[in-house]
Amino acid sequence: MKNKTGFTMIEILVGLVILSFGLLPIYNLFKQGRDETVNNVQETIATNYASDVINFCKEIRYSDLKKAVEEEGGLDSDKTFTFYDEGNDTAHKPTSNAASLQKFFEENENLKFIAPTLIEEKAYNRILKIKDCGREKKTGLAGLWQSIKDFFSKTCYVSAYLATVTVSFPRNQNKKIEDKVILYTLILD
Repeated sequence: MKNKTGFTMIEILVGLVILSFGLLPIYNLFKQGRDETVNNVQETIATNYASDVINFCKEIRYSDLKKAVEEEGGLDSDKTFTFYDEGNDTAHKPTSNAASLQKFFEENENLKFIAPTLIEEKAYNRILKIKDCGREKKTGLAGLWQSIKDFFSKTCYVSAYLATVTVSFPRNQNKKIEDKVILYTLILD
């Protein structure tokens, strides 16, 4: 018999198994990179939805918003006023919806602004909370005492609302894990 050189079938199979164990981490690296890219795109969209409302709130004056909130029924017990924009999501039942947000800002004679655009994608949920951060103005002796304390402590009372926009969205392809983008701004006179 001639001495033939070459690989047997078993040697080829062992080589393929070793090669596949070497390529498996590279495959996982590409899969994880793709998932993170998708998440970054979703986070960018959520940030744009949140910044849309934040930029809108920066244009509002405190005194105008205060009049509008009082006409709408005032603040909750925790001094907040909340709007939900659920992006056509039927799993969440908002207490007030995006249409009420648009109506509040567009039809209120104190504001007369064009409201931020509605969220059209089902996966994104936007909540705008407006919280009164100011302390109640005291009258009489308590008000005088508060003014004296402010003068000597070199503080100044500023009326302000804190606008908090929270946009939640599913992380990657797994719909059970939610991620959030939260932006804040102050509404001043």
